[in-house]
Amino acid sequence: MEKKSGKEASMEVLPYSPLALVLTQIRFPAELTRLNQKNNEQLDSVMDSLGYPMSKPQLDATVQNDPGEGTVQLVFNGSMRVYANLDDSVNVAISGSFISLYCIRKNGRIPYAGHEQFSRKLGELADAVSDMVGTIPVSRIGYRYVDQMTLEEAEKVVSDMCKGFGIHRDESGKAFIRSSVLDGVFDYATDEGVSSSSGFIKEGLHVRSGILPGGSVVDPAVPARNESSWIIDLDSFSQDSGELNGESVRGKADALSRRAHEFFYRSAVNSNFVNEYGTQS
Repeated sequence: MEKKSGKEASMEVLPYSPLALVLTQIRFPAELTRLNQKNNEQLDSVMDSLGYPMSKPQLDATVQNDPGEGTVQLVFNGSMRVYANLDDSVNVAISGSFISLYCIRKNGRIPYAGHEQFSRKLGELADAVSDMVGTIPVSRIGYRYVDQMTLEEAEKVVSDMCKGFGIHRDESGKAFIRSSVLDGVFDYATDEGVSSSSGFIKEGLHVRSGILPGGSVVDPAVPARNESSWIIDLDSFSQDSGELNGESVRGKADALSRRAHEFFYRSAVNSNFVNEYGTQS
């Protein structure tokens, strides 16, 4: 994650951050045929003008954990088109039902320059798509941060509370992520403040933390590691998101990023985190 700097939670990226994935996503309540065409020259042109000239079709997949078996599997949901900038450091995935902007860790670093720049790119993307498809409602905006570290690193920096999230062991002693009372969604729209809930949540934070077995993935975009690792996966979201336009999207993204960072530094990691990842060991 990034380092908090002040009450307004403006962030600077830690030089050796264990971030594996940063992803923002805008979802629509219905399929948009203008975005779901196989050969979409208009969309290709729009993305090229934004600085994403490279593109390829790709299957849309999500990762699901089986709470009964402790297994991780990919579930395919159709197709999407993935665009990238010239050095393939920032990607955009577009289907008929969503737009995602994301970057992943490569060669030990993640090409994420911080929330302000990422939010600006998301706003530009929202305005460009809105110009193409017209005024449309947004059903969900999400801002997701996934930190991935070795088990030894996690032992140093992960808080005692977060170490209890979703950790189970099978008969052989092998650890895996599995649903638990703390592997869930925290409701930020209640009068009582943050609380766990299983109903519809307008403003929330989905938290997963635990050991990921070697060879498994936390997201299809993130390459698997050979050895077991520890993940902290925060998905800050709003399902009360208004219409698709850059100003609205950026305002919502600011709040979602701040929510994730506040939880991360207050609850997920201890005071060793900044010392561990702020300087090279």
